[in-house]
Amino acid sequence: MELSALFRKISQQLDVEFEELSTEISHPLKSGEARENVFRKFLAKYLPQRVGIDEGFVIDAQGRV
Repeated sequence: MELSALFRKISQQLDVEFEELSTEISHPLKSGEARENVFRKFLAKYLPQRVGIDEGFVIDAQGRV
């Protein structure tokens, strides 16, 4: 499978999961938390174990949020 097709497929899967959560959970904060959880699981699946994944904000190597 071509790399761009793989990225497109993964992106579509995330879109579907996010859309399902948005329709099932009407409270904005809870909906956001649920989407964040899906994204954390996604990152854990594809990133090396040495990369930490937790709740909160993304911080780059320069400490920017």
